[in-house]
Amino acid sequence: MDWRQSERLYLNFGIGDAGEPSELYAADMTLVDQQYIHIGQLTNTQQQKRAVEQGQLVSGFITLTDGTKHYFDSEITHYDAGAETAILRRPLDNELTITPRRQYLRVKASIEVAVKQGEHRFTAMTSEVSAGNLVLLLEKGHQLRSGDELECWLLIHMKNGAIEHVPLEAVVLHAGDGKQESPRCRIEYTLLAEPDRQKLIRYCFERQFDFRNP
Repeated sequence: MDWRQSERLYLNFGIGDAGEPSELYAADMTLVDQQYIHIGQLTNTQQQKRAVEQGQLVSGFITLTDGTKHYFDSEITHYDAGAETAILRRPLDNELTITPRRQYLRVKASIEVAVKQGEHRFTAMTSEVSAGNLVLLLEKGHQLRSGDELECWLLIHMKNGAIEHVPLEAVVLHAGDGKQESPRCRIEYTLLAEPDRQKLIRYCFERQFDFRNP
């Protein structure tokens, strides 16, 4: 992968004490060699600076000129507080997770979901999940139709042991005919707070890296 197709790198520093995802910080990549990525000052959208520590684990991504995003896990190998510059380990190409333009990473996952459709309430499990939509496995007897509007609450288990509750509103894009043992339906989120979307993004990245490193 040609890192020179991107000038900016974005880093996330995991989940904070309150269970909220950390802010996203960006920096210019000043040099990329076979082993390391050199970056300049890290700032967030409010232009607040971020200091890091040697050995600190980070997650990040870059966006290439064709719009694809390449996500990775890495660590800080050096930090110069005076110059406010840092060096990261360059991930191997097989450690990168690629998502197409304007799409979210989708992973196989079993997440418990509480669903409300009007006055009807039930629980279901996911078979796939992303930060934009998911697939529900319905128990026999529950049936949804395309266009149905739902309120959902997801219970997700993060890698650090935290249990996150993610509320969202959604619409059914496609539903099975109800004849299967576990009917499937795909729903798309219509209302999801950005901090909760970041939780789902982080969860999907963690799941993807778990699949690659059993």
